[in-house]
Amino acid sequence: MKKNAPIVLIVVGLMISIYFSSKENEESTNNLRFNNATKSIAKTKYKVNLDSILFAYKAIENKEEVSVFLDKLENYSKVLNQKYEASEKRKKEIAFEKENIQFMKSKAGKIKKLHPEWSKEDCEKLANNYIWKGMHIDMVKYSKGNPDDINISSKGFSSEYEYVWKDEGVSHFYTGKERVVVDYD
Repeated sequence: MKKNAPIVLIVVGLMISIYFSSKENEESTNNLRFNNATKSIAKTKYKVNLDSILFAYKAIENKEEVSVFLDKLENYSKVLNQKYEASEKRKKEIAFEKENIQFMKSKAGKIKKLHPEWSKEDCEKLANNYIWKGMHIDMVKYSKGNPDDINISSKGFSSEYEYVWKDEGVSHFYTGKERVVVDYD
């Protein structure tokens, strides 16, 4: 029996060690859950007294009550986050609507109303009398009116179009079959 005594001591020591380490793991897991939930609540920027939540958490001694408290705290955190995200989304929508209303009142917005297929950026360029390679010939027509002359030249399997306006400034626009401006002078 004396030969087995060290083995019994080792087994008892391991059992005690396992008991305390599982208790520490449970405690650290609970603390982690608490910290994550309170950090999540703090991110919402709602006025919540986190000190009173911490006080209530530390006052609980029963394991089951701690678990129930943490479950409720995590659910509360999720609800607050959902409300916060919804309010932030609504703020962005309102800002976008205000910006869009202002845009639609501008010269570029009026162009966009007439030509919804054109991008907002293209409409802004047209409102500021810009011309650029890659614009559609219909945009040029919007700015300058109908051309005075259209010349078509064939090059192999493709055609090139020259649109001519008899006014000052840029008056010759060249497109391919897709009617996208590839050059101008």
